[in-house]
Amino acid sequence: MTLNSTLKKRHFLQRSWIAACFLAVGITQTTTAQTVRTAASGSQLNAAIAASAPGDTIVMMNGVWTDVSINFGATATATRQVVLRAQTPGKVILTGASTLTFSAPNLVASGLCFKGGALSSGAIVNFNSSNCRLTNTAFIKYNPPVRSTSYYWVYFKGSYNRMDKCYFTGKNHHQPAVGNHASGARYNKVDSCFFQNMGGSGNGSEIFRVWGYGRYDEMGTDGAFFTIENNLFDAAETAGRYAHNTPILTTRLRISPA
Repeated sequence: MTLNSTLKKRHFLQRSWIAACFLAVGITQTTTAQTVRTAASGSQLNAAIAASAPGDTIVMMNGVWTDVSINFGATATATRQVVLRAQTPGKVILTGASTLTFSAPNLVASGLCFKGGALSSGAIVNFNSSNCRLTNTAFIKYNPPVRSTSYYWVYFKGSYNRMDKCYFTGKNHHQPAVGNHASGARYNKVDSCFFQNMGGSGNGSEIFRVWGYGRYDEMGTDGAFFTIENNLFDAAETAGRYAHNTPILTTRLRISPA
């Protein structure tokens, strides 16, 4: 295989995966949305979240959103989730120091794109509650000016959360891309995601750091119970640190010049 054909294959793979992510929304609710609220600014978004009731949908309008800290804490139930979604998947660009925090249970965020921003600490997306889902979302070159700056791209602090059909590319700084809190975080899941061209600054910059019981080689039956399943890796280091009871069922694809 020539270098040119390899690059074409990689480009096709990237475009196909992104398209599949943004077309396959697959959000399930047992009832239709009661109210659809739109937001075109941070203040409007905060008001929409505060006003939402179980079953509602919040639509972020297309455009560039800079330095927006989304505290997603709407009231929802297991059968009537509140959904935060992009007007057009991939067309809501969050940049600067923008972040998303799930701070209440039973919430779904979909179709967002974190691109070209940077943080000084913390995480781009925080799961601080339970039974939440992030889907069809892209993370593109969200890097600080100094590569030794440490922050996660996604961090799980709650339990029973899921991230699926998300795309990650261009990480070059310290700290793993995805992390799990050392205590109190159980039964989280990452599946059907694409990690491409993910680097860092050496040890401590893995794709996954799943901490919990077993982190220090404790003997017992407890653990993080974190599932990593059916993900695709291209030019991405998949090594990480894992607690006990962390099923890893991955699909790898590495493309290199012949």
